Amino acid sequence: MRSNPRRRTRLSPALQTYLETAVWSSSAWHKMRPGDTNPEPLDRYYSAADFTQASVREAEAEVEEFVELNREALEASGMPEDRWGRDFWLTRNRHGAGFWDGDYGEYGAHLTRAAHAYGEVEVEPASGGKLRFSR
Repeated sequence: MRSNPRRRTRLSPALQTYLETAVWSSSAWHKMRPGDTNPEPLDRYYSAADFTQASVREAEAEVEEFVELNREALEASGMPEDRWGRDFWLTRNRHGAGFWDGDYGEYGAHLTRAAHAYGEVEVEPASGGKLRFSR
């Protein structure tokens, strides 16, 4: 994994885990060669620090909005804040884990519906060795 020592911004726990999860749950499709059948994990080449600043701001706006609109359910679920971003990413992208598979009862169902409303998003390479989100 690469890191970016110039990054000085302190991210919220929810945003940090959202970005980290986006990288480790994504595939490096752009690195595939003819004959390859499975892409390598994106986190072999990138880390959460490799997102463009515009992508970090975009993610921050979505994570903050999701948290603000669903704070009561997130807090009542008993889930620690550093899981909010991870489960938001996994659930909105319909991975095999997320809010729906925790022991959160009615809160998990509510948070799943709320995350699905944001739609799916992917991670792709951007110029300069950075990452960005695409819809």
